Amino acid sequence: MLSCLGGKTCDPDSGNTEPECGSTFAYTYFVSFIFFCSFLMLNLFVAVIMDNFEYLTRDSSILGPHHLDEYVRIWAEYDPAACFSF
Repeated sequence: MLSCLGGKTCDPDSGNTEPECGSTFAYTYFVSFIFFCSFLMLNLFVAVIMDNFEYLTRDSSILGPHHLDEYVRIWAEYDPAACFSF
């Protein structure tokens, strides 16, 4: 970003005849680019979570009350002093 700012000297091999290259538009471009990419990645992350949640709740046989009973029974083997109040 700093190389694109105005007031920088041009590369002599670029063939540019102007003494200075760049623009102050670089700040706007790069800040908006970072915000857009962050927003896109956040939406992608949320979409994956929502898709997996929808997949798990689509069929009640995948995860249901019978799994809770099995979990309580197995957990009681590892923590016999646990109190469950359902």
